[in-house]
Amino acid sequence: MNTKFLTLIALLMIVMVWSCDEKQTIDPEGTGMPEFHYVKIKQKTIRVAVGKSDSIVPLFDSEETAAMTFHWEVLDTELAAIESALDSIGAVTNIGVVTGLAPGNTVIKIESEDGKLKYFTDLVVRQ
Repeated sequence: MNTKFLTLIALLMIVMVWSCDEKQTIDPEGTGMPEFHYVKIKQKTIRVAVGKSDSIVPLFDSEETAAMTFHWEVLDTELAAIESALDSIGAVTNIGVVTGLAPGNTVIKIESEDGKLKYFTDLVVRQ
């Protein structure tokens, strides 16, 4: 029994070694870390009053990700509106500006232009 078990373990180890392909990589830059990008919003819930606006500054994993184009969306457009802020020369930024339109709860989404990065957060519009 012991010999069969050890043989099985040895065969499994050989299969595992053979299944590894040297050309496969999760680290194209050779940094020792897998390539992983994200966009996040610090606040789990954003609160804004009807008729008021607030800025939302997203967090990015790197300058490369921050340089991408992102779009903002409010799922219930009757409760709030959102758009990208403009910088001092009128260029679009990745900062969102949300304006409360009617009381209620909805969700805000930020999404990269290519659709690969997304983040959602709750929005509470209060009277």
